[in-house]
Order: sequence, then C-alpha cells, then structure tokens
Amino acid sequence: MNCSPKLVTVVLVSGLGALLVSRWVRVSHRSLGPEVALPHASQTSPATDPPAVSASPVRRGRLASEAIESAEGASAHILCVDRAGVPVRGVEAFVTNADADPLRPLGRTDPQGRITPASPWSGALLTLRHPDYAAKTVRLPEHPTVPVVVTLDPGGVLRGFVEQVGGAPAPRGTRVLAMTDGWPRARGALRDLSSDNPCLLLATPDAHGYFEIHGADPLLRYRLAAGCHGMMIEEDLTGVAPDRPGAPGAAHLRLILMPVYAVKVRLEAEGGGAPLTDRQLMTAGGVEWKLADVGARSVSHRVTAALLAGVSYDDLQSADRYDRVLLYLSANEVPAVGPIQTRIDIPGYAQAAPRLWAPPLAEGLAVRTVPLAPVAAGGGALTVRYEGGEGLTASSPTQIRGGPATLHLVSEGADHYGLFLRAYPVGEEEFVLPWGRYEGYLSAHEGLTRIPAEGATFSFDVDREPAELAIGVAGLGSLEVRIATGSDSLFEGAVLLRLRRTGERGEVLIAFECPPYRVCGIEPGDYAVGAMTGAAFAPPGHEPFHGRVAVPLHELVEITL
Repeated sequence: MNCSPKLVTVVLVSGLGALLVSRWVRVSHRSLGPEVALPHASQTSPATDPPAVSASPVRRGRLASEAIESAEGASAHILCVDRAGVPVRGVEAFVTNADADPLRPLGRTDPQGRITPASPWSGALLTLRHPDYAAKTVRLPEHPTVPVVVTLDPGGVLRGFVEQVGGAPAPRGTRVLAMTDGWPRARGALRDLSSDNPCLLLATPDAHGYFEIHGADPLLRYRLAAGCHGMMIEEDLTGVAPDRPGAPGAAHLRLILMPVYAVKVRLEAEGGGAPLTDRQLMTAGGVEWKLADVGARSVSHRVTAALLAGVSYDDLQSADRYDRVLLYLSANEVPAVGPIQTRIDIPGYAQAAPRLWAPPLAEGLAVRTVPLAPVAAGGGALTVRYEGGEGLTASSPTQIRGGPATLHLVSEGADHYGLFLRAYPVGEEEFVLPWGRYEGYLSAHEGLTRIPAEGATFSFDVDREPAELAIGVAGLGSLEVRIATGSDSLFEGAVLLRLRRTGERGEVLIAFECPPYRVCGIEPGDYAVGAMTGAAFAPPGHEPFHGRVAVPLHELVEITL
C-alpha cells in the first residue's frame, strides 16, 4: 500500500506516545505500594476512589500468617464470660479430679477474662471459681486450636455466723472450710491446708464472726467445718438453700465452736520400767494401740482401750516420742459427770481398767500414766480386725514367732487403700521381721476393683529365722521398690514396697496400693535406706518373692511376680 511520509510520521509518533504513557502509568502505579484489587466502575455506578494503602513495602501473605500465629497463641487461653458475654476478671482456676476436688491452683483470669494454663494441663479437668458466680468444671481439649470459652452462671450466697460457746464472736484466725467425704475430718484439715489436702478454704469470718460464701451452689454436697486453734465444729449442708446474688437475707448457718481438749496418755510397764514404744490406731468400736516392749523380752502386745462412756475418736496424733499419744476430744464428746473409764486388754498382760481423766477438762495437755502388769512373755497368735469408716474390713490371723509384727488395713484418702506389714525396730539401725506364714482376708470395696464380691484371701511367707530388713537410718535419699503383679492378680496395679524413716526411729511399710501404679511423692531427706532382705506379697497363684534386694538411693526397682 502506498503511504505518504507525513502519514507514516503521524502513526509512529502516536504509537511512541502511547507506549510512553502506558509505561509512565505502570511506574507511577507501582510506586504507590503493593498491588491492591481496585473496584470495577460500571456505567451505572459512580466512580470510587481506590482505598488508601501503606507507603511502606509489605510482603504478600504476611497478614494471613499473623492471624494464624495469633490464633495459635490464643489457643491455650480459657476465656471466662458471663451470660451477657462480658469477660469476667478474677476467676480462679484449679486442676481437679473427677469429683471436682481442687488439686492445684493455676491462677486467675486477667482483665480480659483470659487465663493460659501451662501445656501439661492439656486435656485436664479444671474447676473455675469466682465469688459472684457458681463454680464450673470443664475439661480442656487435647491440643486445642481455638480458645475455650466458658460461660459462668450466677451462684448462690451462704451467710453465717461463727460463735464461741456463750455467744462471743469467733476468735481471730477462725477459718471456714469445705471437706469431701473420705478425707481427713476437720481437725486434720485445720492443721494442714497444703496443696495435697483437698479441703477448700471458703471464708474467714470478720471481727463479729460473720461470713459469706459466694458461688455456694456446688458446695452443698460438702461438709462445712469451722475452726481455729483449740476449737472446731462441723455442719452438714443438706437442705440449705443459698440466696441468689444480690438478694438480702438472714444468716443460713450458726456455727458454735466447741473446745477441743488434748489428753496425752503415757503407757509404761509396771514399776516404772522402760516406756512401751510405738502405737497403731485402729478405730473399731474404740481405740486400739499396737505397743511393742523394747525391753529385754522384746515381745508384741495388742492394747485395746474400749471407751465405756461411748466416746469415739476420729483423730489421734503422736507426740514427739512414740511412748505417748494424743487423744482429741471435743466438748460435746465428754460426759457431763463422772470419769471416762477404759478397759485395756493385752495378750500376756493382766487386764487394767484405769481412769484416764475426769471432767472438767482443762484446755491443753494432761499426762496420765497407765501401768501395765506383765503376766507372761513370748509370742503367739495375733488377730487384727479393722472396720474402717469407709466400709473397709480386713482380718488376719498372724503367727508371731520371734519378734513383734502386725498386719493391718489402712486408708489414706479416698483414692488409696493398702495393706501394711509393719516390723518394729530392734535397736537403732535395723528391723526384724519374724518368720512364719501371713494370711489375711480382704472384703470387696469400690476402691479395689479386682476383688470379688464375696471377698478374697491373700498370704505370703517369711521362711527364715529370722528374715531381716536391714536399713541404715543415717543417710539421706529415697527408695521405691515396685512389685508388679500379673493381670490375674488380686490387686489392679502395682504393689509398692516402701521403707520410710519416721522421726528418730524408722518403720517398714509393705504397701499394696490401688489405683494402678500410683506412686506417692517421696522427698529426699524424708526417707533413709540402704539395702534390704525380706519377703513380699504374692497374689493367689503366684509364688512369694524371697531374697536380697540391694537398692541404691533414688532408684526404682521393678520385680515381676
């Protein structure tokens, strides 16, 4: 095609101009920042300005990654809100067991209603408490990806007064606690409010004895206890209806503190001989002490102090020496008139019926001496029967040959039941376990899941003369010897042979524990052991274990039956 030079020039200049314009637009657009999706203008809608963007360069995708990191950081949070969705500050969180008994505090929620438990508590049960809300128990998910939101409900209010006998307000230091069944009663709780004790401190009365417990609805299944040094009272909350928050109301409870008297009893041989050492409490219709005479005969006796006045004890504490025991009595357990008579039956000793004390009791300690007249020396059959307050029953005819020993059943809290074989110390640094066959019977109980309803028997042998458990008591350290049983064993779990130093003398405990593989905490310094020789429990169908087990300190030894 023929084209004039002028037309060619116009076309070239126009194309070059368009190219320069598009290049300028692209460069100026890029200088504004990252690419942004602009709205499309249509013929029917007015033009809109593009959104403002940051002048600083930002990598594509950073905002999305920050959102993911934020979600990961918040995944461990527990967010507590009320029914309106408002965050609740100051909510206490506790790691709990299945019964919602607080075991370990985790802290309080911050002003945003959040609390971040440590990673080990993933999947754990938590109880959340706040003065103005009902307590709530939640289970944390395993490795959550989103925060856990908990809605708190309004809680009831319990009001009450704590008084002394005569109407005076409760003294300073009085505390109000909640206690679950199966755990130590008030006197034990008031002495020890450690993290291992599930007694929950609820309130401290003011100078007039008045107290309020907020969020009281879930507490109604507990017993309430109030007490201070020397006085205590317990109250069942059955039938108590708390007020709603903010509602005025009269006091629901009137707790009158009763004095607690401590009587120290010293048991010694007739004629002022050496005190009889050690004791073992078993509450079966009275008070029973296991006493061992460490004199020349070194024989074993069982002492039963049957309280003829109908007084029952639920607490007994040893003093700084084993030759004395403390008996705690509240004022309403003491007869109004006349002395408290006791009868002490000792195999091989004459019966004694001393008058231990007579009202009125003075607050503090009173020492009473009980003379025991020996009739015959030597060993014999010892039958021990224990009927615990939690439905546990065990009896064991035990052949005693050559030294003191007893087999008995104990309970250490709602989740621990065991059979303890105790050998009493002869000298300062060794224990002697007499030889013979040990047999016993254990009734069914919900805490021991493998025992049939009709009960079960057990036995083990000590076939040496004598079998010795030699324990050095001078060192520091810990020892755990776990004896694992088979699937068809009497107990579900492990058998723990434990040796423990107690005070100036020691004790040997062969414990059969449930639930499975529960190991009690042992702190260095509380236990001092060297090597041991002895016999361990064997379930039915298994041969007893015999032999020497050398155990260095801080080492766990597994023995499979």
